[in-house]
Amino acid sequence: MEEKRNLLVADRLDITELLARINQSFDDFDADGFASQFALDSSMTGGPAHAREFARGADELRQWVIDSRKRPPHRHYTTNVVITPLGVDGTRAAARSHFIYVEFVEGAPRVKITGIYEDVLVREDDRWKVEERVAHQDRAVESSPSGRR
Repeated sequence: MEEKRNLLVADRLDITELLARINQSFDDFDADGFASQFALDSSMTGGPAHAREFARGADELRQWVIDSRKRPPHRHYTTNVVITPLGVDGTRAAARSHFIYVEFVEGAPRVKITGIYEDVLVREDDRWKVEERVAHQDRAVESSPSGRR
């Protein structure tokens, strides 16, 4: 049975900051910054189950951010991050986290989507990057500006 190597606290902090940088660069329309958080041969899958979107590699990841400019102003929030080491050499890990996607409509924040990110992470060029991200949407949330459904 293969023994898993424990991740150092510094690794866990680096991974948590990586997840924050992904959100911030996407929400700030920083396509290069977003793509730089992913490994060279990375992929991302997201969207509702009936209309999944897929991106592979830096060019397609950049385009995902550029296309998001069509959306209302928005923010991604990631919570409840659980990081699990993969393998024995400390160069791979998995992260599972919850996300909340908020759009600002008529000046008011509205929760549009909630879900789960499942990430496979790898050390590349001496820093953690996402090798694969799958975003599973829970449901669309329709709410009024006051937050009532």
